[in-house]
Amino acid sequence: MKDLLEEFKNSLEENGGSFHLIEREKLIELIMDIAGKNDIMYSGLDESIENEIKKLNSKLYPLDIMSNEKNLKEKIRDVRVGITGTDALAAESGSIVLVDFNLMKSFAAFLPEIHIAIADEKKIFPTLLDAIDHVMKNIKGNASAIQIIQGPSKTGDIEKKIVRPSHGPKELHVIILR
Repeated sequence: MKDLLEEFKNSLEENGGSFHLIEREKLIELIMDIAGKNDIMYSGLDESIENEIKKLNSKLYPLDIMSNEKNLKEKIRDVRVGITGTDALAAESGSIVLVDFNLMKSFAAFLPEIHIAIADEKKIFPTLLDAIDHVMKNIKGNASAIQIIQGPSKTGDIEKKIVRPSHGPKELHVIILR
């Protein structure tokens, strides 16, 4: 597992992301360091992590609960931080795989300036194909989207130079819980 963690860390950081390996009791402290006092939207978290997030001193937008609200996009338009759970991670590419059933994970991952993805270290797989295979074998229901994220938003379309951000988050933080 240590080799996969190290490979994931190196690949993620090559892609411009930030890697954090922490004990679960340090989660809220780290999120506060990253998010500051900004409003936070979140989706796809397990219940215990969601309960921890509710302790934050920020205005919170639980997207899974809010998914049917009118004008949801207007309400979350200026939220700067999004937190998601993850379904799998690929060590070789530093990729995050998100399975989305109602597009709320996608909102939390792609709309804000900062995306924080939280995963258990058991969700790291050697390759992207291994990660996707795991997701496909464990998917329950009809997914509306499967997203693969490799670092903060960037493009090479402008004079063939990498420009960050192009659209989407300026920062990507992956928190691995021990």
